[in-house]
Order: sequence, then structure tokens, then C-alpha cells
Amino acid sequence: MQCREIDALVMKYLDGNISEIEMELIKKHNENCASCAEEFAVLSDAIYTLEELPDIEVPEGFTARVMSSIKEQKRFALTPQIVLLWIIGLAGLAVFMINVVMFAVIPAIKSSGILIAAYNIMVYSGTIISNAIKDFFVFGSLALSKLLIFRTILLSEYLVFVVASIGVFIAANMLIVRTLKLQQKL
Repeated sequence: MQCREIDALVMKYLDGNISEIEMELIKKHNENCASCAEEFAVLSDAIYTLEELPDIEVPEGFTARVMSSIKEQKRFALTPQIVLLWIIGLAGLAVFMINVVMFAVIPAIKSSGILIAAYNIMVYSGTIISNAIKDFFVFGSLALSKLLIFRTILLSEYLVFVVASIGVFIAANMLIVRTLKLQQKL
């Protein structure tokens, strides 16, 4: 038998769940393999030592104290940083969806022959998306400015949010304009 097969049998032996035939296989292998014999001896000694240790009693009320300390811990705090991460994530998702539309949906529409309908839908949805993104970032900037007054957020974090928001807005609008230009060429 190979060493890795013996390892599985050794684990069964250490669990006390081994047959006599499997024990004989371990003994025969260990007679020919010094490294497995040494490992078997070390593991056996370790298990024997652990079994000889006295049982430790848990102090009274230990479980109740642990459970009460778990309940007392804060579960979730909505911080401005978490809000910012959500906004950036949603903006990234919006950019991803625009790319899906541009590079997957539009080519499928071209091949199906309903290009005019797709163009009209794209122009309409592009306008709606652009306005929604604009409104979202305007509202987000206003809401964040209110938070800055009341929560004393560092100015650098606010600037990162504004720059990221403007960047996402510009990128989204550039994608929409590019899509419209591609549609006009067709």
C-alpha cells in the first residue's frame, strides 16, 4: 500500500474505528516505511497523552455569560464609509449593465432585424438613465453634505465621493453618447 492510503487508515485507527485487517495493513506498511512508522508512533503517543489528561469542568454560568456578551455586541452600524461603498458598488453595477446592453443586447438586436425598435428603446432608456443618474448623484451629494454637517466627516472622504460620483456620471454619459453615435452610424 502507498503512504497516503495508510494515512487514511491511521486516522481511522486514531478515531478507534478500525478493523483487525486494516490494523495489520498498517503494521506491515510500517515495517517497510520508516517515515510512516515514526509518524504513527508520534500520533499514537499524542492521542494517548490527550486521553490521559483530566477532564476540565466548565465554571457555572459560563455559557450564560458568553451568550449575553454576544448579544451585547453591536451587530451592524451604518457608517458613511459603508454608504459610500454601496453607492460606488451600485454605480459600478450601473456601468456594468450599460456595457451588457451595449455589447450583448444591441448586437443581438442587430442580428434579429429589429434595429429601429432597439434604437428607439436605447435613446429613450438612455435619457431616462442619464436623468436618473443625475438626480441620484445630485440627491446623494445633498444628502451627504447634510451628513457632513452633522457627522463631522473628514473633508477628504467627501472629496473622494464627489470625484468618484462625477467620474461615474461622466463615464455613464460617455457610454450613452458612444452608443447613440454607433446607432446613428447604422
